[in-house]
Amino acid sequence: MPASSTDLQEAERALLAGCIIDKDIYYRAIGTIGPDDFASDINRLIFNDLVELRTSTGQADYATLSEYMQGKKDLDRVGGKDYLLDLSTSYQPSVEEIDNYINLVRDKSLARRFFSLCDHIKEEYNSKPIKDVSSFIGEAEKKIIAVTTERRTSNFRDPKSVITSLRKSMEAEQQFRKENNIKTPYLSGYSTGFSDVDKLTGGFHPGDLIILAARPSVGKTALALNFAQKIAGSGKYSVGFFSLEMKAELLMRRLLSMESRLTQTQINELNMQDESYMSPGKEKELYALSSAIERLSREQLYIVDSSKLTINDITTQARQLKERHSNLALIVVDYLGYITPVNTSSQTTREQEVANITKGLKQLARDLNVPVLCLSQLRRPPNSKTKPPRPSMSELRESGEIEQTADMVFLIHRDDYFQKEGEDGQKGQYNGASSSITYNEMSPTTLILDKNRNGKTGEINFNYYKQYSRFELVADPNEYGSEE
Repeated sequence: MPASSTDLQEAERALLAGCIIDKDIYYRAIGTIGPDDFASDINRLIFNDLVELRTSTGQADYATLSEYMQGKKDLDRVGGKDYLLDLSTSYQPSVEEIDNYINLVRDKSLARRFFSLCDHIKEEYNSKPIKDVSSFIGEAEKKIIAVTTERRTSNFRDPKSVITSLRKSMEAEQQFRKENNIKTPYLSGYSTGFSDVDKLTGGFHPGDLIILAARPSVGKTALALNFAQKIAGSGKYSVGFFSLEMKAELLMRRLLSMESRLTQTQINELNMQDESYMSPGKEKELYALSSAIERLSREQLYIVDSSKLTINDITTQARQLKERHSNLALIVVDYLGYITPVNTSSQTTREQEVANITKGLKQLARDLNVPVLCLSQLRRPPNSKTKPPRPSMSELRESGEIEQTADMVFLIHRDDYFQKEGEDGQKGQYNGASSSITYNEMSPTTLILDKNRNGKTGEINFNYYKQYSRFELVADPNEYGSEE
């Protein structure tokens, strides 16, 4: 009988009968449902005792189940032997039709739990003051999603089903390339705007969590802005940028410097100068700045600047952005260490907090089918008179879950970072000398792809013009602003 026309009570009784008389049906059902999935108290108790009996003895039939329930004083609670006898005489479902009953019992159970959860959320909202509505909604959303993903199914898949799934994935990739007019053969995701990065990674892929890590002041935010501007600047995509450290105006200053090739000092001087008395050189700078302002004004780069964001806040606002802009191609979070933990207790360690945040970012990427680029800090190396080692994933601060969950991990390395004068004005320890590289000069920078779940790892060489917050490929200085 089709599941759509099967009464739930009859479905539960037929399913119980099948599980009692047929071991194959029992194991087919137990992988998907449990005693709590039965709506009837009587049927729930019978199934619970059946599970206990089969678990302890490996066998069960009507006689042994009746005896087992009699010993537990459960038989009278279900109506005595008559109820079991009625099951044995009224229902003899086959393996072929049992799936209809399993699916109906499971789906009705999920529906009951969903509505019960909604009632609980409403009651919680009405019974106590809510300090942070955004966090409350975010937590409620997570609970609802958890219910909808609880449908237990078999974990084993045969080669045919896996190949079918793989074929669909490959077809979706081809459709993605077609819809986004991607002609570059090595590109399977969104172009980063840097050809060497695209060749190594295939681009930033929907659903991926990408970690960009470096030691303090190496250039994490600058490189993230370069990626964001490249994607938004293509004119085809929108980008969401969560800045927990810098105000939006400061980020825009960096973007203007990046686009105009003017330093912050030059921009400030232009702002204070009377246009009536400008020199030809200053007029050229003003034109460059005006052009950069015009270009950036057209781009779909949306910034949230708040120092107090939880993973729930980020998830909620990212979902809203995706609803408004279906062409969302990248979410940037700057940075992981500043995300406020949710519902922590005195027993919660910082490592556990970071692990939960990291898992939340990965779930966000999967749910929205958008790459998430999250910045993270590496531990400072100890002062040494020998050349400090290149960074590795083991230096990711506060949690090994970052390395475990991420699909790609990028590390930024600059040799001159260890040669410069320290922030406290003391000379750097490497070679015992202060920096020979000034703020206004180019800094050779290596971007290390230390983990790539779906491809190869490797390195890409950049020139980092710190005064402009601008990265350019060593192999192609004209790469900036180019199309794929």
